[in-house]
Amino acid sequence: MIEKNGKKGLGISKNMLYLIISLIPMFIFLFFAVGYYVNGYYQHAEFLIGLAFVSLMPLGIIDFLRVRREWKYNIDMIRFLQDLAGYANTGMPMHDALLEVSKNNYGYFDRVVKKIKYLLLMHVSVEEALNRAFSDKLRNNEIVKSLLIEANRVGGDVGHTLTGLADSFTAKINAKKQEKATVSSYMMVAVIGFGVYLFTIALIFQMLFPEFSKLSGATAGTTGLSMGAGLSMSFFLLPQFEFFVLLSVIILGFFTGIVSSTLKDNSYYSGFFYGSIFVIITLIMQALLWGL
Repeated sequence: MIEKNGKKGLGISKNMLYLIISLIPMFIFLFFAVGYYVNGYYQHAEFLIGLAFVSLMPLGIIDFLRVRREWKYNIDMIRFLQDLAGYANTGMPMHDALLEVSKNNYGYFDRVVKKIKYLLLMHVSVEEALNRAFSDKLRNNEIVKSLLIEANRVGGDVGHTLTGLADSFTAKINAKKQEKATVSSYMMVAVIGFGVYLFTIALIFQMLFPEFSKLSGATAGTTGLSMGAGLSMSFFLLPQFEFFVLLSVIILGFFTGIVSSTLKDNSYYSGFFYGSIFVIITLIMQALLWGL
C-alpha cells in the first residue's frame, strides 16, 4: 500500500492532529459521564461514554477514505505504467510516450498524469515534469518517479524496465488482496462473535435482571428488616452491575474494530470507524433496553 510520509506543522502528522482535535469532545463526554455516574445516573453515564468513543469516528472515516483512495491510486498507477510500457516498447521516446498515455483516464492517478502532460506542453524537461508531478510524499510515488527519471536518462529498453516495475507492483497488490481475503474471514468471525455476545447480553437484560429486581423487592417487603435491607442493597447495586456489563460491550466492540482495521488496512486509525459502528449498535441496544 501507499504510505504517507509527509508531516504537517511542527512534525505532527495529519492523523495525529485530527486525533488531538477528536480528543477534545471525547474528554468532555467522559467528564460529564463521571459526574452522572457519581450521582447514580448510570444510564446517562453509559450513553455519554459511548458518545466519547463515537467522537473518534470522524477521524476513522477520514483515514478509512484515505486508505481506500490510496488503494485505488495504487491500482490506477499500475495501469499507467503498463500503458506507458506499451508505448515505450514501440520505440517511442519517453517524452512522446508520456504525452500519448496522458490521453487515457487513470482515475485517482489521473491528476498526476495530467500534470505531467501540462508541464511537458509548457516545454518543461521530462525529469523536471516528473519531479513536480510526483510531488506528494508517497512512498510509491518516490519509487516510480526515480525509476522513470533514471529510465529516461539511461535510455535503452525502457519498456522492459516499466513492464518489470508494473509487474512488481501487481504482485504486491495481489498479495495484499489475498491478505485482505484472509483478514475478512477473521473480521466476519469477530462480527459474529460480537453479535452473539450482544444478543446474549440483551437476553440477560430482558429476562434475568427483571427477575432479580422482582425477587429483591418482594423479599424485602416480606422478611425482617435486616435481611430486607441486605437484599435491597443488592438491588441497588444491580444498576451498577448493568452499567459495567454494557461498558464491557462498548469496549469490546470498539477494540474489535481497531484490531480488525489494523489487520485489514495496516491502520488502527481506520479502526475508529469500525469500532464506532459497534459502539453505535450497542448504544441503540441500550436505548431499547433502558428506554433512553
